[in-house]
Amino acid sequence: MDVLYVSGEKSPFLVGRDPSCDLVLDDAHVSRRHLRFTSIRSDVASVEILGTNGAFVGDERVNKGQKTWLRAGDGITVGRYLIVWSGCAESLERTFVRGMVKLPEPDLTPIEIEGPPQRKVPEKPSVMIAAGPALTMAIPILLGAGRSVAVLSSVFAAVWAAVNVLGRVSRQKTEEKRRRNTYIAYLEECEDNIRDRINGLIRSLNRRYPYIEGYFKNGGDAFILWNSRADNGVLSVRIGRGITDNPIMISIPKDRFAQVDDSLKEMPSVIRKRYEKIKNAPVIVTLTSGTLTGFVLSGGRDRRILASVILQLASEYSPEDISISLKLEHEMMRYYMWTAILPHCRRNEVTAQNVAASVLITDDDRTAYEHISDSAVILVRYGPEDIPAGMIQVLNDPALKDGIRYDKVPRKLCFSYASALSRLYGVRYEGGIPDRVPLGQLLAGDHTIAENYRNCDIATHFDAPIGIGPDGKKIILDLHEKAAGPHGLIAGTTGSGKSELLTTLILSFSARYPADKLAFFLIDYKGGGMSNLFSELPHVLGNISNLSASESRRSMISLKSENIKRQKLFAGAGVNNINDYTRLYDEGRVSVPLPHVLVIVDEFAELKKEEPDFMDRLISISQVGRSLGIHLILATQKPSGVVDDKIRSNTRFRIALRLVDSSDSMDMLHRPDAAAIRECGRAYLQVGNDEVFECFQSGYAMCPADDRDERPHIYRDLLLDEEIDTGYCEKTCYGVNPETWFDRIIKEIICADKELAIAKPAKLWLPMLPGIIEDDTAAAVFDNPYEQTYERLVADIRKMGHIWITGRSGSGKSEFMYTLLDRIADGACVYIIDHGGGVQKDLSIRNSCGGYISDDRPDEIIRMTGFICEELAKRRRNRDKGYTPCVLALDNYTEIIAAADPEVYDHLMRILAVGKGADVLVVATSVSLPPAAVAKFIDTGFFLGNGNTYAVADFLKSPAREIPSVPDIPGRGVGAFGGRILEFQAVRSSKYNGKAPPDSIVAVKYPHIPDRPELDDLLTDALTWHLQANDHTGISALPIGYELKTGKLFGIPLDIRCVLIGGKPYCGRHTLLFNISVTAAAYGIDCVNASSYEELISILKGPSARKIITTESITDILDGFYGETRSRDEEDELAAFFENPLSRLNRADGNRIIIGIVDNETAMRHSGRKIYDAMTKHMFAISFGGCLDENRIFDFSYLPFTTQQKSHKRGTATIQKYDEKTFYGDIICPELINVDNS
Repeated sequence: MDVLYVSGEKSPFLVGRDPSCDLVLDDAHVSRRHLRFTSIRSDVASVEILGTNGAFVGDERVNKGQKTWLRAGDGITVGRYLIVWSGCAESLERTFVRGMVKLPEPDLTPIEIEGPPQRKVPEKPSVMIAAGPALTMAIPILLGAGRSVAVLSSVFAAVWAAVNVLGRVSRQKTEEKRRRNTYIAYLEECEDNIRDRINGLIRSLNRRYPYIEGYFKNGGDAFILWNSRADNGVLSVRIGRGITDNPIMISIPKDRFAQVDDSLKEMPSVIRKRYEKIKNAPVIVTLTSGTLTGFVLSGGRDRRILASVILQLASEYSPEDISISLKLEHEMMRYYMWTAILPHCRRNEVTAQNVAASVLITDDDRTAYEHISDSAVILVRYGPEDIPAGMIQVLNDPALKDGIRYDKVPRKLCFSYASALSRLYGVRYEGGIPDRVPLGQLLAGDHTIAENYRNCDIATHFDAPIGIGPDGKKIILDLHEKAAGPHGLIAGTTGSGKSELLTTLILSFSARYPADKLAFFLIDYKGGGMSNLFSELPHVLGNISNLSASESRRSMISLKSENIKRQKLFAGAGVNNINDYTRLYDEGRVSVPLPHVLVIVDEFAELKKEEPDFMDRLISISQVGRSLGIHLILATQKPSGVVDDKIRSNTRFRIALRLVDSSDSMDMLHRPDAAAIRECGRAYLQVGNDEVFECFQSGYAMCPADDRDERPHIYRDLLLDEEIDTGYCEKTCYGVNPETWFDRIIKEIICADKELAIAKPAKLWLPMLPGIIEDDTAAAVFDNPYEQTYERLVADIRKMGHIWITGRSGSGKSEFMYTLLDRIADGACVYIIDHGGGVQKDLSIRNSCGGYISDDRPDEIIRMTGFICEELAKRRRNRDKGYTPCVLALDNYTEIIAAADPEVYDHLMRILAVGKGADVLVVATSVSLPPAAVAKFIDTGFFLGNGNTYAVADFLKSPAREIPSVPDIPGRGVGAFGGRILEFQAVRSSKYNGKAPPDSIVAVKYPHIPDRPELDDLLTDALTWHLQANDHTGISALPIGYELKTGKLFGIPLDIRCVLIGGKPYCGRHTLLFNISVTAAAYGIDCVNASSYEELISILKGPSARKIITTESITDILDGFYGETRSRDEEDELAAFFENPLSRLNRADGNRIIIGIVDNETAMRHSGRKIYDAMTKHMFAISFGGCLDENRIFDFSYLPFTTQQKSHKRGTATIQKYDEKTFYGDIICPELINVDNS
């Protein structure tokens, strides 16, 4: 069943299938005219049944010809539709003149309770001490046989002394009692005063914040209705009665040091604590924009509490001051349907325009946090456990036990109170100035906008109406230099109507002057709302906001260039001011239109704080631009401390709306008047030194252009701002919002502009660079606001030199490098080291790519850089030859250097230092800026994103003020172009998808070691290996592996006589021996194995030919020799083979090489013997497995100890230093499948 909610002012209205009905329903069970609704009251409607099939109200059927009544919230079922009547506002409105009665303020002056009088220190005199002297004087008299009279006098003296002591004690007690009684009486008076003050406070609060019925005692004209102002967006609302804090401060004396205890000192604190809270007082809470107030709604009683809060707000504040909107769940909105007729709900807009404050009541977290910045939000929760943690103010939370008896309003009374408010339209009149001025009324005249454009003479008068003053007089603002212009200042606090005044000013001037005579440049530092509002207005040349910080600099450059352009045009036309040029343009003597440009800055205080240089330059441009037609209008919320002498001296007219206090008003007008303004949109216009001083009401553009909306409103749900189009008849398309004066005037301006074919002046700057640019030849596109052009960067590596690209992760630096390399590779050899996620891998299929190393092959890096360093050395030796540029590309420099051998850094520095002269260049990316040692060699730098301005400036070798900020778009950055630092967007280059383009350049591949080299790989690579013998008759070395650092093939020199293979077992020694035999055979060299001394000596004395003699154990050979009795001549003969190339065993027609495996055991057994010593003295040593410090045969003492201690994986060997010409270091030997790798 479809549910439709009906709310409207038209009465009666018809429902049926006939297209002439107000609501057309497409249902076979609905007659052509089925229902007739007639509004009886705002909450009651009469429904007459006209259709044959009747209708149902609840479970009761209502037949044709009968009538029924619906209260708001009741529904009637027709066919498949349930039509719910949601009530409507009273059709007869009456004006309620707001009196703003000044209620007596409660006396909140502090009450001071004085401390008790100082208590005296009590004395404790002794009778014996007082009478003792007199009595003791009688003793010598008696002893000296004195007279009885003398004795008697001494007795009397003692008695008087005792009486005096007792009297003093009695007086002390009497004084203490008087002190206590007097102070207690004083405290009782203080308590009476406190109670009277509290009672007066409660009476005042009851009068100021009554229960809801107190607002309607006089039928809606009670003097307290709408008596509050939402100053600064702060709302105070009553929620009930209960215990609340006492706002009257009670001050008591501080505790001081006393010699005696005094119980009276504690009594003031007892009294203060007794009256810290006041009972049965109205409880007032404060709602402000930017705050979140929780409300627990867990039952029907709670719904009446929330209804009371809504009605309290609607009765306390005028609909001109606040707006109220509800966004609750479906069933809950049905309960609060009566809010639809409240004048404060304004079609349930969340943030209404032109009001001081907005209140949003919602149960949706997302909606609450979206609008918390511009609304006071009441977040409804259906149970105390759902209240978010940390919420400061929660209403109706049973867990708090706050002792508040919340006010409740039954639903029936809600409709009554809402109906009473719906009949009122609150206005105030002061001196004949209207409370609201629709923009259509302000611009009404005898001429259309097109006629205004034809007849305007901006060179003589540059004026437009901005509001209505006393007695209906239009207030005209003339921006001509001889009148109120050219520059001005506008100030108004939040909710004062400043944005509406700016809107009126823009539309009013746009309706008087065409786009070739007047243009606007909008700077909105309140989030871009104003500038975005006028996106369709043809007069707008450009706009920026605080959300588009990247445009601030380019707009300033553009304004400066606009001034220069105008000066050149004036010089060419032979004039010196905009008015003379405009006359020449009207006469057709010049063709380029030059409109007056109004630079409007909304919230320039924020602009001045965030972009002080921008503001200073703006004022400087306006000073120069007086005769050039540049006008500056600055708007702010609080002028104090912002409007300095420089601004004040350059602004001739000032408009002040409502300001916070008199100091702001004095800063603006040198008068306090603006601080007394209460109406939204009310303002004072001051020109010069009070040459003009007028109060006026500014135009209002956002009100409906039609006076009344005579139609029913149909909704598919209870969110009353989502009106629908039923889709059956054009007449029922009610989903379109009412046209406002803003919409209508914008349309009329656009129509007039097209009708007259107004010439469009050039924009102040080109559009922002797009986020995606595709270009087959350029690497990037630069935005040049100095020349108002886009510049294409064509990558010429010889001109650009060493290139460095810096940017954080996700900035698009790797993609930019890909594009650069793709363009560079057409004319250069490229070698890529990619630690940037594999972005560059697609380039590896190009013929001009000599190598690609991913981040999983860090060992390969040193081979590539070493190869390029050798290429660099070769080029420097042969400078006269024309070499193709060679480019080393490093994607993510920091990670590459961290992962690679330390020698890579030395290679890189060598290339950076001297490579440019040999066309060996570097292209690199990094997350952070390059170190200073590297940066000094960089010729072309690019920085993607935004960073520390001074660091970026140092990197780009430019002043910091020249560095623009850029939007956060991948590929967007700054770089040098044409001698300036400009913003650019990297071009997106397409991928090859496995199909390489035809390259005219074929790069030499760098020496590369396969991931797991095998003997077949070695033999294949050896085919292209050129190690020729000195006599060019054969090879000079036998390849056995790859140099670890360079990747070159390594071979055992064939002019030596002994090669010893040592190291750890199972690390490749036997594999190498086998590989040597296979490689020798491939090279045509005879290779034989000798397992004993006898076999060895037989081979050495055998037929003359080059031979390689291998043995798996040199130890066995030496054991065989020394294990038996041999002659010294035999020992000398074998030792001479190693020591003397001309010995008998060394045949002249073919040298022989002994290659064998040794271990530490060999040294232990034969060290010191002649053959062993000769062998080890002239050996070529190869050690497998690392741990060179443990080797007892080979000498690796020239290596650092830490290097000697390192172990190597299988297949990696270390060549001992033989001489300065022969390679020594680590090599990788290939494996042979299915061979024991020992």
